[in-house]
Amino acid sequence: MIKVDQGLLRHIRAMPLQIFSVVRSLLDIGADFHDVVVVEGLETGDVIEAMRQLGCQYGQGFGIARPMAPEALFDWHTQFQSAFGGQIPSLNEIRSDLGALAFVWLLLRGGQYKGTGNMKDCALARWLLTLGAPGKQAWPWVENLCHGRDSVESGRQLTDWLVARVQAGVKQEEPVA
Repeated sequence: MIKVDQGLLRHIRAMPLQIFSVVRSLLDIGADFHDVVVVEGLETGDVIEAMRQLGCQYGQGFGIARPMAPEALFDWHTQFQSAFGGQIPSLNEIRSDLGALAFVWLLLRGGQYKGTGNMKDCALARWLLTLGAPGKQAWPWVENLCHGRDSVESGRQLTDWLVARVQAGVKQEEPVA
């Protein structure tokens, strides 16, 4: 088992791209060695979302659960499942700036999303619409990425915009546990 120390995630808002790079590299190493990678320090919903976008399957932290006695596990699991209506949110659903940044970061490295050209199918476009006026600034960049136009420059501008939002603490989520 490979464990990503929680100390690394303490810097995720100050230097998110660098943290994404280290975490993703450790996930790749884990896959190459057929080993499980556990990310520690999952304290808030946005950090959990970002780590899931990067491909983390296992994690621990107060954002998931507080330490508990073994006999409390069943009750916690029942509450955790009901909080999500029995389903973990989809990777095609973006809920936070940090989650959006992780999505874009991976996308620009050949990650999970390949644009269909339909903005209704684009998780980033759906998320921007939830932001209202602040999201309008980024709309052209997302549209270009979705349609495969000018993706290098649009990706850079969108990444810079998202990093600024993450570093400013805009729309930060509270712990989910």
